[in-house]
Amino acid sequence: MRLRPYQLKAIESIRNAIRDKKNKILLHSATGSGKTQIAKSIIQNAVDKGSKVLFITKGRLVVSNGANAIPNSSIIMNGHKKDFDINNPIQIASIDTVVSRRDSLIFLKDFNIIIYDEAHFCTSKSYQTFMDWVGVDNKIHIGLTATPYKVGKKYHTFWNAYVSPVGIKQLLEDGYLNKYTLYVPNDIDTSGVEMTADDFNIKQLAKAVNKQTITGNVVNTYKKIAKGKVGVYFAVNIQHAQNLSEQFESEGIMSSCITGNTSSKQREKYIKELKESFLLGKPYVLVSVGVLTVGVDIPEIEVCGIVRPTHSEILHIQIIGRALRITPGKDENVIIIDHAGNCLKHGLPCIKREPDLNPKKVKAVTDIAIKSCSKCFIVYEPKLKACPNCGFQELIKKRDSTINHQDGELVQYSEEQNKLLAVVDYNKAVNYFEINLRGRISQAKYMNDLYKRLYKKYNDAMLELAPNSFKEYIRKEKIINSIKEY
Repeated sequence: MRLRPYQLKAIESIRNAIRDKKNKILLHSATGSGKTQIAKSIIQNAVDKGSKVLFITKGRLVVSNGANAIPNSSIIMNGHKKDFDINNPIQIASIDTVVSRRDSLIFLKDFNIIIYDEAHFCTSKSYQTFMDWVGVDNKIHIGLTATPYKVGKKYHTFWNAYVSPVGIKQLLEDGYLNKYTLYVPNDIDTSGVEMTADDFNIKQLAKAVNKQTITGNVVNTYKKIAKGKVGVYFAVNIQHAQNLSEQFESEGIMSSCITGNTSSKQREKYIKELKESFLLGKPYVLVSVGVLTVGVDIPEIEVCGIVRPTHSEILHIQIIGRALRITPGKDENVIIIDHAGNCLKHGLPCIKREPDLNPKKVKAVTDIAIKSCSKCFIVYEPKLKACPNCGFQELIKKRDSTINHQDGELVQYSEEQNKLLAVVDYNKAVNYFEINLRGRISQAKYMNDLYKRLYKKYNDAMLELAPNSFKEYIRKEKIINSIKEY
């Protein structure tokens, strides 16, 4: 396969970094941009010059995909003994297998180039254990990722060089990725869901989303917006995924459920069904839990359904990236249906994002530049005066008023629009705290002041975002007019 211009640029940039005595190089390139093809070229050139290359990745399906993409390689993964050749200079390895069996894989210490697929995982304990074991200073380490962003509070401090040959917006404009149409029905209320570690508590989140009304809305929205197309929907847990899949089936839409417990053979069957449905022009929905989020190449996906709220920017970008790969016969615009409202929190897929490499460098806070059409739910850039999908012109809210102004007509500002704007303001304020203020000021005081400011601006429309203690405070004290501007 002939390399694209930005792929050649990436390889040359990596070479320049090595010439500058940098041995830990992170390559940042969007999902679907062909990072594996870049790695394949690097590996072949290195092996031709006598080097030994270890390609590390995570997950059985991703390891198998890597081995298929990089020919004449050996596989190190449990259950693949017949595919292993100790004398092969190209080893494709599962990080979990290498860490658990490292005492019997001493020969890997002789490999002088290590490539980390999905390198955002390198902050985890298993990768740290591997790096300490294999050695760092006497080797060249190359990381590949579409999402070099913080993992919880962990920055990607391992790398001493950063390469970013092209942005996702440029890839979309040049036709290397599919353009998208984004809808945010925003059916899910997560106000009562607590946090566990760095994301939502899965059990509580499942209760919030696993309701008949939401499940029905998900299927109805698919029928309205994406009828007849093949897609992947991302659910919270197995029960939620099974309910969604059954609901699709009850509406005559072929559907399967794929989880971490699904066997490799069954996964291959479901993915094959999806691909065949695409070729035949028949509807098919694959509902996923915890899989198909990274390192999986299924360009036939026409619809990406998100029913799993997340605080993780990495997971958000990786999920949307599943649908952006190009393939013959696919519509110019894929459909992204974000029931979870993750785009309201993390922004559009195409915005420029800075990598989180240095904890001492605070990322600039940028506004979440999106507008959601209150008529058809499509999301678009605020600079446009009217919805590019249905032509509806949003009403402009006048300061200190609940009335919108539109030439020739005055219309009462809708409660749903008010709620949407409250959510956007709330998410921007929370993101600002996480990036700039955590550890510097009291979170409790910041959030209490935020609730007061939002209540003054949006009144009852914001109460769904507030805890019960604040609702009781408003009910008892009746001090709306005395709240000071935050």
